[in-house]
Amino acid sequence: MARNGSAAHSVTAGSGQVPQRLRQMRAAAWRGVFRRAAQGFMKNSCTDLAAGLTYYAVLAVFPSAIVVVALVNLVSEGDRTVDTIVDLLRDLGAGAVVDQQLRDLIQEVVSSQGGAGALLSFGLLGALWSASGYVGGYTRASNVIHGVREGRPFWKLRPLQLLITAVSLLLMAVVVVILIVSGPVTRAVGDALDIGETARTLWSVLKWPALVLIAMVMLAMLGWLAPNVQPPRFRWLTVGGFVTLLAVAIVSFGFGLYVANFGSYDKTYGTLGGVIAFLGWLYLVNGAVLFGVEINAEVQRGRALQAGQPADDPVLPPRTAADGNRSDEVTTHAARPGERPPSPQRDAADDGARPRSGAAILAFAPRLLGASREQPDEEAPVSPDATTRAQESPSGTPEAMSTSELVTRAAEQVSTLMRDELALARAEMVAKGRRAGAGGGLFGGAAVLSLYGLGLLLALAVVLLDLVWPLWLAVLVVLVLVFAVAAVMALLGRRQLRAATPLVPQEAVSGVTADVDAVKTAVREGRSS
Repeated sequence: MARNGSAAHSVTAGSGQVPQRLRQMRAAAWRGVFRRAAQGFMKNSCTDLAAGLTYYAVLAVFPSAIVVVALVNLVSEGDRTVDTIVDLLRDLGAGAVVDQQLRDLIQEVVSSQGGAGALLSFGLLGALWSASGYVGGYTRASNVIHGVREGRPFWKLRPLQLLITAVSLLLMAVVVVILIVSGPVTRAVGDALDIGETARTLWSVLKWPALVLIAMVMLAMLGWLAPNVQPPRFRWLTVGGFVTLLAVAIVSFGFGLYVANFGSYDKTYGTLGGVIAFLGWLYLVNGAVLFGVEINAEVQRGRALQAGQPADDPVLPPRTAADGNRSDEVTTHAARPGERPPSPQRDAADDGARPRSGAAILAFAPRLLGASREQPDEEAPVSPDATTRAQESPSGTPEAMSTSELVTRAAEQVSTLMRDELALARAEMVAKGRRAGAGGGLFGGAAVLSLYGLGLLLALAVVLLDLVWPLWLAVLVVLVLVFAVAAVMALLGRRQLRAATPLVPQEAVSGVTADVDAVKTAVREGRSS
């Protein structure tokens, strides 16, 4: 009775309603998401799955690059297309292997007479088939992570994988065209404004957000269509996609530093050193992709757990069951009607073994009033059955108790109710104090990281004056990472502080008020009846 207002006030505190927005998830839920994602990454053998994806990526990278070059070459930009693709892969961390193997292979297609037209006319499906092997490997790996088996038939699954591959290659071609066309445009604008070198430098930085956006769209498309699960709705930007891109940037930067300063691939593998380094980079990138899939799966699980719903594998229902039929059997269910949703604050004040005092008072009040009205002047005889029932049940029931016993029981219940509400108020104040402390700590951490970011910004200004592109780009990535972490910590701290204010036990006060109002209503109804 008294908890109805509290449950409505906190939708995400185990009330059975799944939070629809990410900001509705509590900090504890987010900690659980990343902890379970890290555990699931190892439990699902994602390191082995990443190795398999690396194999498919090697088989797919060459036909994919050839298809992209053939598409862009239709506008007679063949040589610059090759240079753009090679430079882009090298900036991403692929290493010198793209200069040794990939450039020569693509150049043969571009320089051949009618190479692009012939490829698009006769070889496009073959190249797509080879490149779609990576999408197939991603599909199987994501099914393992989501805990489902593939139920879609081959005639439905393979065309879907080809479609995903074709759309991805078209997006890559669009990126290459933008990069190719933007070069002359940037130079023309810079020369017209007499800021030629500055304009080129500015574009070399601004092109990365566009690439990140397209990469996020591709990851969202893969996460929506490839696995045999049915997400609630399509999301262009996902937490897993953001984590994947952030991890790719970190591993590319770190792996590049390792290869440049500590790696000895050439000494160990000789002429294959560049290929091995490229494979190592692909392996780390695919590991980041699978970790993003784990994050997305655990976000759905975290939403269900926060709502007090069961969240066993699979969290999301499969699109098609393993027998080939569409399945709606594997779903997450809300708590059954009448079930008491979990609440840490309530558990701290109520051990769950006795009924709520307010409910007991409501049961006694009408009986008390009715007994007082019906009591005759002279003492009525007590039936043997009533005496037997009272002896068998020491506590008695409202129907078998006298007026004095009802008054005594009501007083006991009121006393118990007040003790429960005081204990609840104490638990609520303790919880709010912890939230306030956590929020203040996060704000303090954000301030410290902002100071570090300011120092990195000054260092970046010095590096830009003297060093070449790769180094200052790396510093810029670290700078963006630091400020991103600071922003996340500030938002979390703000949420914790807002949850901790005002510093009064609102739930306890509202509970007592509701109980008192309910008792008054019951008394009025008893008098009027």
